[in-house]
Amino acid sequence: MEKLEKERLKLLNPREKKHGLIIPIVFRGLKYLPQEIKEKRQYYNFENFLLCNKYKINRHPRFAPKIKKIAEYIADRYNTLAKLGDSLFDNRENFNLPGEKEIIDWLEGIETPWISFPGREEIII
Repeated sequence: MEKLEKERLKLLNPREKKHGLIIPIVFRGLKYLPQEIKEKRQYYNFENFLLCNKYKINRHPRFAPKIKKIAEYIADRYNTLAKLGDSLFDNRENFNLPGEKEIIDWLEGIETPWISFPGREEIII
């Protein structure tokens, strides 16, 4: 995703390049979000939203404004990129998703603690 974002941002004017195309949205596990993402990206924390809440998330008084802000940002990014037309895809023949080794190396570089599945803790007999 970062490679594709980098390629797309190259096509924009300097003022638009500072607005990223990746928007992390965290519903659970904020403490496991890599520090690199926390430091470099605007991310949204929805950990306090409960599925059993009486509100739907898009109508919740606390979360609806965040969702609206995210949606407006996505629409702005889309419209900015849409103006580029076909030039957005000029380099598609040279773009490849990362290979397995590159992904494994990246994953190994992320420090995340072991997370046990709830209810599946080790049972001692």
